[in-house]
Amino acid sequence: MTPKSGITWLKINPHDLVPFLELKLYVDGQVLDFSSFTPPRILSTHLPYDHCQNQSKIQEPNLFTNVGI
Repeated sequence: MTPKSGITWLKINPHDLVPFLELKLYVDGQVLDFSSFTPPRILSTHLPYDHCQNQSKIQEPNLFTNVGI
């Protein structure tokens, strides 16, 4: 189920909608295949931006949104 709008977003675990990069790599031991993600490719990570940018070159154009605190 993919919610589109409204309260449905509040009922779903956000980690089911947006994969957390470190959890997949270090806890589950998986190798991520970014091309298997359906567009738009969205993921969550605590890695610094400069560690991610070289890995993002799957297709052009790439859009990276970095939210830092």
